[in-house]
Amino acid sequence: MSIYGSASSWGQQCGNSNQSPVNLSQSSSKPCDLLCDLVFDDAYISQANVVVSDEGLILQSQTSLGSCKYGGDSYTCNSLLVTHPSHHTVENIQADGEVVAIFSNPTHGMLCVSSLFRVNPTQTSSTHFFNAFIPYANPSASQSISLGEQWGLFMMVPPAGSYFVYDGSLVVPPCQSTKWVVFKSMINIDSNDFALLVRNVQAGSRPVQPVGDRSIYFNDTEQLPGGPMPHDGKTYMRCRRAGRKNDVRQIQPAGLKEKQPSKPNFIVQWATKQIQANSFLELVDVVLLFVSFGLGVYYAWKNSSDPRGFYIILLFQSFARWIRSFFFTTP
Repeated sequence: MSIYGSASSWGQQCGNSNQSPVNLSQSSSKPCDLLCDLVFDDAYISQANVVVSDEGLILQSQTSLGSCKYGGDSYTCNSLLVTHPSHHTVENIQADGEVVAIFSNPTHGMLCVSSLFRVNPTQTSSTHFFNAFIPYANPSASQSISLGEQWGLFMMVPPAGSYFVYDGSLVVPPCQSTKWVVFKSMINIDSNDFALLVRNVQAGSRPVQPVGDRSIYFNDTEQLPGGPMPHDGKTYMRCRRAGRKNDVRQIQPAGLKEKQPSKPNFIVQWATKQIQANSFLELVDVVLLFVSFGLGVYYAWKNSSDPRGFYIILLFQSFARWIRSFFFTTP
């Protein structure tokens, strides 16, 4: 007979507040995001023991069934509990069954990670997860089984990895305090495996307990950077860039060389320096200088055979010096 039929008479800690299971609803939960970050390892486990008890189907290992990190702390799993129907309800819906991975940490105590499941013919990683041990459940004796070469706890995580978090208790006596992580989405179990579970394991689940003044948190991993990590046996790193100013790099058009700055003309450079040193009036002097030079060259060419040409040149030079004397004093 299932132990859950006498849940009302368990006594001891099972009568305390903050008991499990509870109904979970996203509308009444609070966001927690990175404060309750959960990461499963991708280790493969090859051996375990299957036990059928009045609590349900138990998969256990003397060493480890795998590990996870919750809130940055490492936890080790030594047992799984599979029951039908589910203990928890999500939005007041009870599932066909529930699988609970029970983890522990020497400092932080216990952590229960749960996935509700339903009968569905669609083949997923959870189908292989259940098929590796449920067919070997024997009500009469414990069975040591091989889980194969590709079995790991991460296979019980649904593709949509969002989950609820709350403080509760174990669903079996003596109801020790534990932290609960319950995935919102259900995973699949093959109809044949579910039929074997129903045949070999007594139906039963603990009734839903009042939430009371507890806070239920919800972590939607699809809103976190990177989203859920793939379950393909590879190791992934979740990287977050440290806050800093955006890097800006000049984009150079393809096939074009960067335009080099042209060197200034010598005359322009000289004239500019004169204006900067002697104010804008120096421009008048510069203009007269070039006019005198130009006229001198012109008349020198035109009157090269006439002695009067040189006289005109000297006359214009004297005129330029006279004009310049109005503005500047020659040192």
